[in-house]
Amino acid sequence: MMNPLSSGRYVFIAWCVFLLVGLLAGTEIIARVRHFVPFRMRRIDLREPTMFKPDPVLGWVPKAGKYLSPSYTPDGAPIQYTFFEDGSRATSGNASLAPYQIVLLGCSYIQGWAISDPETLGWKLQAAFPFLKVGNFGVGGYGTYQSLLCLRRLFNRGENPLVVLYGFNVFHEDRNIAPILWLKHLAEFSKRGHAAVPYCSLDQKGALVEHPPIRWPRIALQKYFAFPQFLTAMYYRFKTGENERARDKRKITEQLLLEMRALAHQHNTKFVVVMFPGPPEEVRSYAGFFRAHQIETLDASAVFTKEDVVPGEGHPNGRANSRWSGKIIPYLKNDLKAVP
Repeated sequence: MMNPLSSGRYVFIAWCVFLLVGLLAGTEIIARVRHFVPFRMRRIDLREPTMFKPDPVLGWVPKAGKYLSPSYTPDGAPIQYTFFEDGSRATSGNASLAPYQIVLLGCSYIQGWAISDPETLGWKLQAAFPFLKVGNFGVGGYGTYQSLLCLRRLFNRGENPLVVLYGFNVFHEDRNIAPILWLKHLAEFSKRGHAAVPYCSLDQKGALVEHPPIRWPRIALQKYFAFPQFLTAMYYRFKTGENERARDKRKITEQLLLEMRALAHQHNTKFVVVMFPGPPEEVRSYAGFFRAHQIETLDASAVFTKEDVVPGEGHPNGRANSRWSGKIIPYLKNDLKAVP
């Protein structure tokens, strides 16, 4: 005969299991209603080489080496990427130990994602200024804050370029504050080496606060259920104050831009923003900010057409990079007087 106490314990355990399963099922339903899905790695192309490595400050940097990536169309040629030990992408066929005199910063638009080395903006500028060393330090996925960190690193190791060109996209605002969706996106593309991202916030006095890189965690069952994604998102929003950062992302980005200009000027380096395409109202708003703060700007905000993007992928192609270089080269020759 079963002991009544043991029977009561089994009933209690059964009820606990039932409530736990019910709670998880309810959380899964809420997660699905909120459009969360199980975690999935993005399989762009399993043959695509991993060209990035983790960095404790910037989150990730390019790995030195030469890489060939498959074309995004069946009949396209492979894409050639060449990266040096300092994290820059090749701007010519000849490596040089000379100091950099023109430095490019920014995201994949500047780096030249999905196009080969000779198609990139950096390569075209180097061809136009063969007696000045051009450094392409644009990195896919970077925002304004990571570009600022990269600029600090360059100055700290003794570089002192004549001019820094920062390619600015309005979507850098979100990257600067590391929202949940961006962290998850980076995790889904982590085969490329994008893992953790540094970010910024404002304190109660409106001063910029810099934070070390954070990453989207990998949790048990996340490949099978949506609720781990949902609970992770709720935790991060609470822990990092994402709502406040999202509210302040424009102010944060403006402060970062001012910080980049001030840092460049401290080293007697000219700082120029290259404004890339974006929502017209946002582009106009930033144009007003640049004028108000006397930040020199080159307008490259003309909207892309299908002839300006890589087929099957969507990033700016060599034609778009040539269009940008057509604006930058005359500026450097006529205004900066960088070439005799």
